[in-house]
Amino acid sequence: MAPGTGGFSDAGFNDGTIIVRDGATVSPPGDAILFGDNTSLTVEENGVVFSGANGVAAGDGFEIDNDGSITGGTGIMGGSGTDADRATIDNTGSITGTPANAIDVDDYVTITNGTAADGDAAASITGGAHGILAGSNLTLTNHDDIEGTMGSGVFATDDASIDNFGSITGGMGDGLHLGNGFDVENDGSIEGGNGIFGGSGTDADRATITNTGSIDGTISHGISVGNFVTITNGTADDSDPDASVTGASIGILAGADLTLTNHDEIEGENASGVQATDDATIDNFGSITGANGDGLHLGNNAVVTNGSSDASDPAASITGSANGIFAGTGLDLTNYGEIEGTTGVTTTGANADIENWGSITGTGGTALNLGSGSDEVVNRGTITGDVNMGSGSDSLLLAAGSTVDGNIDMAQGSDTLELEFGSSVDGDIDMGVATDTLILNSINVSGTVDMGSGGATDTLRVLGDIGPGVIAFSDNVEVYDDDEAPDTALFTGDFLIVADRTVFAGQDALATRQTYQQSTSIMSASATPGWYGSGSIFGGDAEFNGGDVLIGYNAETFGGFLSFSKADADADISDSDFERHNFLLGVKGFTPMGAGVVSGIAYIGRGDGDIKSAMDVTGQAAVDDTSFGMAARYDLKPASGEGLGFSAEAGASRITFDSFDPSGLADATIEERDLTASYVSLETGYSLSLSGGNTIRPFLGAVALFSNGDDVTMSAQGTNNSNAPGSTSFSTSGDDLTMLRLGAELGGSAGWTAKVEGQFDDNGDTTGIVSFGMAF
Repeated sequence: MAPGTGGFSDAGFNDGTIIVRDGATVSPPGDAILFGDNTSLTVEENGVVFSGANGVAAGDGFEIDNDGSITGGTGIMGGSGTDADRATIDNTGSITGTPANAIDVDDYVTITNGTAADGDAAASITGGAHGILAGSNLTLTNHDDIEGTMGSGVFATDDASIDNFGSITGGMGDGLHLGNGFDVENDGSIEGGNGIFGGSGTDADRATITNTGSIDGTISHGISVGNFVTITNGTADDSDPDASVTGASIGILAGADLTLTNHDEIEGENASGVQATDDATIDNFGSITGANGDGLHLGNNAVVTNGSSDASDPAASITGSANGIFAGTGLDLTNYGEIEGTTGVTTTGANADIENWGSITGTGGTALNLGSGSDEVVNRGTITGDVNMGSGSDSLLLAAGSTVDGNIDMAQGSDTLELEFGSSVDGDIDMGVATDTLILNSINVSGTVDMGSGGATDTLRVLGDIGPGVIAFSDNVEVYDDDEAPDTALFTGDFLIVADRTVFAGQDALATRQTYQQSTSIMSASATPGWYGSGSIFGGDAEFNGGDVLIGYNAETFGGFLSFSKADADADISDSDFERHNFLLGVKGFTPMGAGVVSGIAYIGRGDGDIKSAMDVTGQAAVDDTSFGMAARYDLKPASGEGLGFSAEAGASRITFDSFDPSGLADATIEERDLTASYVSLETGYSLSLSGGNTIRPFLGAVALFSNGDDVTMSAQGTNNSNAPGSTSFSTSGDDLTMLRLGAELGGSAGWTAKVEGQFDDNGDTTGIVSFGMAF
């Protein structure tokens, strides 16, 4: 058609071609252009088609290519295509319908709006009602703008297929309003009262929505669909990191058999993030938020995976102002990320199966609130808030290293609760009413355990890896199963007490090393007749520190002495500190043997010490002790005063520790026990004369320390269970110690001696010693 204002109106014009040339205007009183079936219309750039009725009225099988402007009460009114031969609209200009729809067509129509090429002028489809109104089997590809001012951006019936790379907006309706069997891919923006409103798919042929752009429901929901729908939001490779579904009410509202995979953001601003009925399957790797509702609100038999076991993947979160997750019967939940709500997870029916590797938090105080029936929970991460397992025969496993920061209520039913090694409960445990079993391989329970009442037979089973500490019990345990319990465990009915054998091994190690240090200081002191005194200090990275002082008197072949020693040590294994003060009173004798001298001592002692450890290990305790011991030494010195010398020394002490009550072991008493501390030492040195009658003797030696403590007996008597054992005994498993000694000793003509020594033990630690002696 050439430039002018006349129209074309021939309903019988079939199988023809109509062209509106560049610069032409078609603007008649009625329909601007009306034609019959299988006819093609081309509106060239700057071509104008305008009418107060229909801009274009087409029969079936039409083919419309618009690069200009088409405007009418309805922009384009068209019939149908067929499955084999679709009607088409290709728009790179503008199509406007005022006040009705921009495009109003029937079935089997393919519409393309805009092009993928950068730099092309924006194409637009704008309707006063709907942007596009279509029947079934619509195929739409949009690169630019589609808007329905008072209706939906696109309103179509069943089996629509839509690819959006631009924007689709429904001003008062939905962005997309679709029937059943739809297939939507969005890499642009879709906005409306509901971002997308759709029907259902089938079990064999699911409806689908794939979103890598934004979908926004400004009045209702981001997406509202029926049954058998698959929705994917975002991509696993994060190539579209800003994919979002947002609803003014619910983020996604769906019927049964929803399958949702989320990699980015879904939010319900005034209700739940996602709400679906039965049989939903949800894999979340991004964030799902119900700002004024539940993160997920699901029906029965939901399967939810939140996050990934791959630590390099971004953290996933499900958050609700009410519940993180609310579900009916048969929830199957695996959580690697974060779940948070006023209540973390709530179920209303039986057979929940929950495995937590991440965190579940109830900001209102309850993390898990499970319904009636048999539920199974495995916690491998962190649960913050109370755990209410609900009635039924439930199972709760706290795996190694996991935590529950709250109370645990197993409620009614025959329940099993197991704490693996290293797990912890910062709260109380109530096993509820019925026949219950509590299995402990961890002592880390800050509150009280109530095994429940009702006349049922409850069992406490303690396993061998349980660490040290105390758990308080407020109710009777009918069966205490200690077949696999460590010998450090004692159940009194009121308390389960588990001692730390390394604390007592540390106590023995300190006393043994102090015995050697104090004894060898006495043995190496002056043998000259008359009064003498000496003192030493020692310390180093072996965490063995202290000192001793000695005063004595020698006659020709015997003498007496009084010695005081203070020593302290740290035990890294048990995080404990030890301190001991020890007085020795004894006699010393000398006799020649061949070219050398044999000397010996015998003594009695009195000591007092302190054990300082964490309350969950042993706590604080003051320990007194008595001792007696002896030592002997053989010295072979060079005859001329210079040259090589040799000495051998051995000693042993029997120390009896009094009974004591550690503050960290409830009402337990550690009974009196004995320790035999002994040592063997060899030394060689080379004496050299200095000016003024002084001497120096470099030396090299080795010593072996032997700590042989009796078993520790821990006793207590509770009130809740008269059949509980009153005591248990266990070994300290203390280690022997060998050391290399290297140093030098100076001697003065006035009777003084000074010595510097380094001790290098088989634990890789070093101790330095400085000592000074004087004969009067």
